[in-house]
Amino acid sequence: MKITKLIVKQIKGVREIEITAHPTVNELAGQNGAGKSTVLDSILWALGGTDEIAPRPIRDGEGEGEIVLETESLEVVRRFREGKTPTLAVRSKDGAKVLKPQTTLDSLFSGFTFDPLAFARQKPTEQAHTLQEILGADFSATLSDLDRQVASAESERKDINREVARVGAIPFVVDPGPDVDIAGVHAALDEIRVWNAEQEHKAVMRQRVADAREGEERALGNLRRDLEALQTKIARQSGAVEALRARVEELPAPEEKRDPAMLQSQLAKAGAQNRRVAEHREYKHRLAEHTACVQESVRLDAEVARLREARDRHIREAKLPIEGLALSPSGVRLGGIPFEQLSSSERIRASARIGMALAPTLRIMFIRDGSLLDDQSFAELVTLAEEREYQLWIETVGAGHGDAIVLEEGVVNRKSKSSARATA
Repeated sequence: MKITKLIVKQIKGVREIEITAHPTVNELAGQNGAGKSTVLDSILWALGGTDEIAPRPIRDGEGEGEIVLETESLEVVRRFREGKTPTLAVRSKDGAKVLKPQTTLDSLFSGFTFDPLAFARQKPTEQAHTLQEILGADFSATLSDLDRQVASAESERKDINREVARVGAIPFVVDPGPDVDIAGVHAALDEIRVWNAEQEHKAVMRQRVADAREGEERALGNLRRDLEALQTKIARQSGAVEALRARVEELPAPEEKRDPAMLQSQLAKAGAQNRRVAEHREYKHRLAEHTACVQESVRLDAEVARLREARDRHIREAKLPIEGLALSPSGVRLGGIPFEQLSSSERIRASARIGMALAPTLRIMFIRDGSLLDDQSFAELVTLAEEREYQLWIETVGAGHGDAIVLEEGVVNRKSKSSARATA
């Protein structure tokens, strides 16, 4: 279905225009402010419902306006009065009134507002977003969830790889065996010191007694030389000698001293041994930490790959408008080439094919920046529209590319070549 006639009266920049539409291309030319955009907006306002209509659609200074749009099978009349809600009437070509006019128009309205030139000029991320909107809310929600999961897994993988780098390379450390019980060695040395001190004390005490005994024996010898005079004294002194002798026998004899050299050597080596033990313990800890990080990084690699594959599969299973079109978070590709790397004419043709592939019932397409099209690109779009049975409505600043409908101050320029099918 295409537009066959469009009448716009007192709407925005237009005073009164009647266009008998060409089935393939309708180029609206003229200077800025001539009313070209209003003509395209009028088509949207006629078909799209009150949400599409501007807050003040009526031309300044006027109290009412009207848009009449005809297709091969319908006549749509949208009337506007100052301060009133716009009215809508839809009739079939045989004059029968359509009972649910906006519902009928909504079935025509979906999809035809796609502007291929605007799409071709979008940034890659904006193009990706546009395609997601075309594919519907369910597709976009699933794709957004997969993108979020991919971003989360990649962020987690980045963190774990940073942790792997922090742990660093782990040099091998030989296991030196168990720790040395330094406290036990010190205790054994203390026991030897106490033992040896006791033995020295025993030897001193024994020597002292022995020395005392020798003195007494010398005294006894002297007394014996004077035996007669000192008999009493000798007897007393003999008792003292015997008592000291008994005392000497009572005291324990000192035992052999113990050699601390082995423990002292062990203690000297304990520090180095325990350092090696600590190094090996740290090595095992870092090795376990590094192994865990690497395993987690590998797991996250697999998770990112799985999520990306799920995302790619979701896109592959989606019904993209044209063959060879691919969608990613960063943009759109066609035949494996980023869309922005295509030539200008290739982008425009591909964008038009995308819009036409949407195949709405009303097969029309808007191009609002037609001034950006060179003659070759314009001709290619016209050819594509003929092949796909589409109707183009192109807005161009200036004289246009050929048989344009030239507007001046809200009316059709009667001198233009298009005056035969557009009247004021």
